[in-house]
Amino acid sequence: TYRSLSRIPADSWAKVVPGMDSPAKLLGEYSRVCASFRKTCASIEDAASRDRAIPKIQQIAARLRGIPGRVSELGPLSPTQRSEVDSSALDRVLDEWEQNKACLREIRSKRLLHSIDFFKSLQTFANENEAAAEAINSQWNGQSEDLAFTPSGE
Repeated sequence: TYRSLSRIPADSWAKVVPGMDSPAKLLGEYSRVCASFRKTCASIEDAASRDRAIPKIQQIAARLRGIPGRVSELGPLSPTQRSEVDSSALDRVLDEWEQNKACLREIRSKRLLHSIDFFKSLQTFANENEAAAEAINSQWNGQSEDLAFTPSGE
């Protein structure tokens, strides 16, 4: 049984065993989640598409929820991990954060799309995105910049 288990790729274990994450995997996941959020927001044109987007945005925010804890489990990058992670990948976290911020500002400016549930889901995403970006930035960049989203997304 143990020999059979040793043939399972480490990436498969990472999904079920705590501590099996890698910085590159988390950075890639963060980028994919952010791109999914912006794509969802771009598809919102009217009240019907807004209502369809609300659960999607909530699911996207839920995908971000675990990232700060996973980053914390990995701790600061070791020299080996730092060499494995492209330095531009860490810069992309801030770029993604800025793009998300701009997307939030734009979607909130569409007055015809006002809905309490919609704005709650946007704020939930904003909070989770801030927590994920802050965790990555403070743990892996060694910086602790203020990335706080204001309630208006500015």
